[in-house]
Amino acid sequence: MSPRQKRVQKLIDLRERRLDQTKTELARARDVALVAERALAEEERRLARAAEQRAELAGKNVPAREFCELEAFRQRSSNRRLALTQNVREAHRLVEKARDQVRAAHTDLKKLETLEQHIVASELAAFERRDRREHDEIAAQRARGDRKETKAP
Repeated sequence: MSPRQKRVQKLIDLRERRLDQTKTELARARDVALVAERALAEEERRLARAAEQRAELAGKNVPAREFCELEAFRQRSSNRRLALTQNVREAHRLVEKARDQVRAAHTDLKKLETLEQHIVASELAAFERRDRREHDEIAAQRARGDRKETKAP
């Protein structure tokens, strides 16, 4: 392996590690997004239950205090839902960012692998040219030697 190939191989190793890191970051971002989505779904269920309870209480003769407490809970739950919705959006944005980083790392790795293939191909072609040239020179020397031998007697 030539020094140039060794350098490129080191870079490929680094890019492979970077690709693995970005894939790990993507997995973490997906996990965070999943947790945020579950929290949002749970909060929406709580809000729906609070709305059902409010509707049930509206038709009954209940103390105003209970009705106010339920309304306050529903309002807090609604505010939490808004915050969780923003968390989900942010988590999805981070997932997309991580996906972009994985794509970029993969592209960088492929570029280096292609470069390595070109280096190998060019070094092989140079070796073949040198080998052909040496073979032609040996053949030319033999041909000159054969001509000298035929002229000598």
